[in-house]
Amino acid sequence: MKCIRISVGNTTPMDDRTMKQFVGSGQAKIPFGKLAIALAEETAWSARYEFSAHIYGEDPYLLIMHPTFFRHYGISLVFRATEAKNVSVRGVEDAVHDFLCKLHEDLQPGIRQLQVAANDISEEIQQIVVRKARAAILLAFPQAGEIEFLPFQREWPELYAFRRGDDAFMYVARAIDKEFIGGIAKIRCENHVWHSMSDGIQWNQRHHLFWSELARAYAIQELNIPDGEIPKEGCVLADEIALQLRIRRPRSDPYVVQSVTFRITDDDLAFVEFGPDNLPNKAYVTASAHKRAAGLIDKHMSPSI
Repeated sequence: MKCIRISVGNTTPMDDRTMKQFVGSGQAKIPFGKLAIALAEETAWSARYEFSAHIYGEDPYLLIMHPTFFRHYGISLVFRATEAKNVSVRGVEDAVHDFLCKLHEDLQPGIRQLQVAANDISEEIQQIVVRKARAAILLAFPQAGEIEFLPFQREWPELYAFRRGDDAFMYVARAIDKEFIGGIAKIRCENHVWHSMSDGIQWNQRHHLFWSELARAYAIQELNIPDGEIPKEGCVLADEIALQLRIRRPRSDPYVVQSVTFRITDDDLAFVEFGPDNLPNKAYVTASAHKRAAGLIDKHMSPSI
């Protein structure tokens, strides 16, 4: 611990001593003087601490300083011989420990209040976008009613999932730069299944399921295909834009969706083509040897969700 001052009298400047001068004085032989010398030699835990020793009268004391409390509070720890239970280096260590614990304890109510405020602010930041997502879903599905944002989603998801109570369907809105222009889908999927999926365009990933359902709803409407005659999930043909391009264009869509294909009979395939906005814009049925698409379906299809 660095000694910055030793005072052995009650007048200035004659009362100040250097450590070398102090060691040879009579005050160095009393217990508090010995403590000051021992503290100056202690470096194991106190290298960043400083102290000044005031050794005169019947109540000698130390002023102990450290950036942690001096910089933030402008205060020093006063260690008095008349109050200390243990006038030793260990006694000073214990006093510093207790002093820091008391400062820490005094901070806790303020910390809790700040944490509550920080949580409220963080929640409101997210809720601005969540409210926009809910409004977009209710515009597309007015019958959805009182839907609630699923709680396990990360702070800034791309797919915002909602559900009404224990309804079998979830409603998912896709955001691009926090604007809901990426489509709205009504998906039959359990919360835990959705939560266990990862984002992406591969089979059994969230974006694959999302675009498959967008295409399925579009095909049912455009082609008048009965709901029960079209598979629950199709084959999504899409690409993810390279990371380098996404960094240069942070507000652009990171995916390019080309089409989604459904096998509706042994011979017939329903194709849904997507436009540049990654939304369905054309649907048709063909049995005319789209072998590559059929091969993709046969290779990648798994039981419906």
